[in-house]
Order: sequence, then C-alpha cells, then structure tokens
Amino acid sequence: MNAEWGLCAEGRQQSPVDLGNAVEIELPAADIQIPNGRVVEMLNQAGVIGPLDNGHTIQVNAKTGEVMTVGNKAYALIQFHFHAPSEHTIDGEHFPMEMHYVHQAEDGTLAVVGVLFEEGSRNPSIDLL
Repeated sequence: MNAEWGLCAEGRQQSPVDLGNAVEIELPAADIQIPNGRVVEMLNQAGVIGPLDNGHTIQVNAKTGEVMTVGNKAYALIQFHFHAPSEHTIDGEHFPMEMHYVHQAEDGTLAVVGVLFEEGSRNPSIDLL
C-alpha cells in the first residue's frame, strides 16, 4: 500500500468515505464461491439466522456458505446490513440505500463489499426483509 495511507491502519475515523475524483486502478480479482452450484440469491432463507435491529441498522446474520476469495485469502459471508441513506457518498452525493456484505477470514480479518442502490421498481428479495 501507499505509505501515505498509513492512517488507514492507525486511524479511528475511517467511515463514512466520500469517493470523489475517483481514478481507475486494477485490483486483484474477487472470486465468490456459491455452495452447491446455487445461483446467487439476494436472500437465502435457509441460511439466514435472523434480522437484527441493532439501533444503527438492520442487520441479517447469515451462514449461507458463500465465500469470497481476494488474492489467496478466503472470507466467509457472516452478515449483511443496510444504510438508508447511503453511508458513503460519491462526489458528495448520497444514494437512497447502501448494503454491506460483511465477510470474515479464519484469522478474524474482515472484507466488506458495499453496494449502492438507486431507486427503481420493487425488488422482491428486498421485500422479504
């Protein structure tokens, strides 16, 4: 990593982030393994432990078996949660909603994938929540 980003390892105020003046860079591929050859589902009812309103967000703890690999490190999906409006911004602009897929490796480190939502037609998977 760039030495100028040292605060990321030491800092205590890392979120929210405004993604402004983005520059395209090449990142390592993230490979997502879906168990039993299933297609990707927004919500797999069989693996959901239950929704939790933690006072900050609605969180769904999951043991669905999805694994994301970044480089040589595997991260299992442990939960996902929502922010409305979005926690992060692009050029200072919030989105109506943001979803974070939280993955954890065996050593306890986390990898989070954030998805920004735009308003559109109803989504039956979101309606389940």
